[in-house]
Formats: sequence, structure tokens, C-alpha cells
Amino acid sequence: MNIVAEGPPQSPAQGSREIAACAARLVDTAPLVVRCIRTQMRAQLPTLTLTQFRVMAFLYRQRDCSLTELAEHLGVTRSTASGLIDRFVRRRWATRTIDRGNRRRVMLRLTHRGAAQFDIAKHAARRDAARRLAALSSAQVGALRQSLHALTRVFGDRVEVTRP
Repeated sequence: MNIVAEGPPQSPAQGSREIAACAARLVDTAPLVVRCIRTQMRAQLPTLTLTQFRVMAFLYRQRDCSLTELAEHLGVTRSTASGLIDRFVRRRWATRTIDRGNRRRVMLRLTHRGAAQFDIAKHAARRDAARRLAALSSAQVGALRQSLHALTRVFGDRVEVTRP
């Protein structure tokens, strides 16, 4: 995808101001979008705590992740993550297996039942998002799609922490 700037070229200072303004808008807007998505998904899985919901979402995206990876994602200890996974295993929403190549590594995966529960919630969130986006013009939806593709490319799947 090529994004072509319209108008005269900007000086680096103008570009950096525009980038800073865009970043501020993104940081301010993203929580609003996430709140709507999370509300719809949690409505489908009302018995889950927010942390359990985050576990399910992570396992859905990161098949065969380790207990350590899950703990790091949640910002909790391995012991806390293990307790959360125990509850998922009891509900038959996840499995916990030992990696054959490294017996100290515990691999986690959603079961078909867990993935099906998450799919139901995800589809409800998508329906709600589509309903909200229907208020936009066709041109706005097209521009939003392009912007979302660009954001996916820039932010990717992994989060890197930058220190000042």
C-alpha cells in the first residue's frame, strides 16, 4: 500500500509536529475503540474477569505460547499465570503440555471449546463495530481501512518497550 501525501512537501519540523499530533490522537482514540470492543466481547463471556479475558485473547493469538510468555504479557508472576491457566484447564478452555524439546517449558493452547467461546465474543464485537462504522461514508471507510493496514504494519504483533 502506498500512502501519498497531498500538498506541498513539509519541512522536518512540520512533519514532526504532524506526527506528534497524529500520535496524540491515536493514543487518545485507541482506548475508546478498545473499550467498545472489550464491552461487546465481555458481554458474550460475562463470567470472565478482565484478566481471564486477557488470558483467553492472548492464547487465541499465541498458539503454543509458554507460561512465561503469558505471565510477561499479563505483567504477573509465573505462579499467578499458572493459577489462571489451572482455572482454564478445569473449564476445558485450555490445555497445558510439556514441550518435548524442553521439559521445563509448559506450552499453553486454547482448546476447541475455548476458541469457540472466544470466536463467539469476537464476532459480536465485529458486528458492533460494523454497526458503528456504517455511519461513515464509503470514502471514510476506505481511508480507515488503509490507515488500519498502516497501523498493523507499524505496530505489528510484538510490543517493544522504548526507554527515554
